[in-house]
Amino acid sequence: MTDVLVVGVGHPDRGDDAAGWLVAERLREQLGDHDEVEIVRLSADPAGLLTLPAWDAAAHVVLVDAIVTGAPPGSVEVLGADRPLPSPRASGTHDLDLVATLQLARALGRLPRDLTIVGIEGARFGVGDLPSPAVVAAAERVACALDAEVRALGTRSSQSAG
Repeated sequence: MTDVLVVGVGHPDRGDDAAGWLVAERLREQLGDHDEVEIVRLSADPAGLLTLPAWDAAAHVVLVDAIVTGAPPGSVEVLGADRPLPSPRASGTHDLDLVATLQLARALGRLPRDLTIVGIEGARFGVGDLPSPAVVAAAERVACALDAEVRALGTRSSQSAG
């Protein structure tokens, strides 16, 4: 069983929309082979979360995605499932945005009990755009913070199981 599922949502070829992928890639490099942690990059459609086997099995789920709230690019917002995440953008690359996906999961009784949502403020989302330097720096900070948090979550889960 996976103790911690980390999902980087986004699209690698849409500028700052790559934020979730950048965090997932960096976290995978930092953690190496860690049995209790599954790291997934999910592109384009957050509804794909509901098809991940670990979505229902993980004790802790962390979602990372780009958001647009009007804050400066690279700003980071961390939310629990009890508060709504701002919509990724008015006309995003997702068919069903993250908020709608989480509302659907809640309605289906499939919302993880322990869910953390990390939003990284983006500014450019054009096809072929590179991620902005502010988002790249924020992704690095988030990956470093998640490294410590994911290790702590895995340790707590192992202790409570034993």
